[in-house]
Amino acid sequence: LILLNVVFGKTINGSRAWVYFGPLHFQPGELFKPLLVLYGAFCFPCRQIKQLFPFLTLSLSVVLLLVFIKDLGSVVNSLGFLLEFSLFQ
Repeated sequence: LILLNVVFGKTINGSRAWVYFGPLHFQPGELFKPLLVLYGAFCFPCRQIKQLFPFLTLSLSVVLLLVFIKDLGSVVNSLGFLLEFSLFQ
């Protein structure tokens, strides 16, 4: 969904964080945060590196996309969540 911002996103105040579909508009970065928590809860109890590696690569690639569309609030939240999970596993 975050890739939709690159194609359909509307730039407001230098940020391309909003996607408009007629009367419906939302921020795909906001959908990423609860999905990140759920996916992290699925991967982290195992504490095996082979299950943590896909989680970290997927999460960091989405964070890089969020940096690209300049949704810095979601970037800070997501990096804080990743830091918290990596410190307190």
